[in-house]
Amino acid sequence: MLEFDISGNHYRSGKLGALQQLHVSRRITPLLPKLLPAASLVSRTPDAIKNIDLLAAAFGPVVDVFSQLPDDDVDFVIGNCLSVVTRRQGNTWVATWNVASKSPMFDDIDMVILLQIAVKVIWDNLGPFIRGFTASAAAENPEAA
Repeated sequence: MLEFDISGNHYRSGKLGALQQLHVSRRITPLLPKLLPAASLVSRTPDAIKNIDLLAAAFGPVVDVFSQLPDDDVDFVIGNCLSVVTRRQGNTWVATWNVASKSPMFDDIDMVILLQIAVKVIWDNLGPFIRGFTASAAAENPEAA
């Protein structure tokens, strides 16, 4: 179980089921060949987060692929990821996602927070798959790593 803070709120992520993991990974796979070199470049560059030109160059191809994903795939990934996340409200944990309406349970969960949560859930659940994909891609194309 992963716990994390975003914008002053404390979240807890459960695990996606095996089939959820499979189907989420299928839908994000088109992003990985572009995302992994971008993440690698940024992680190797001191103060990369402050260099907007570097970030734009590194993540431009990721944004291009992301923009081409069908809405249904994006909805599937976001819905499944947020369906396993709760948010602490006082002494209780409350679901962050309304499955029936396909929307956040809290008005302050905007696009930026929604994507941050989804990325954390994806990394927690699919990290080994993504790292395996990275190793495989690096072996096939050493200059991209």
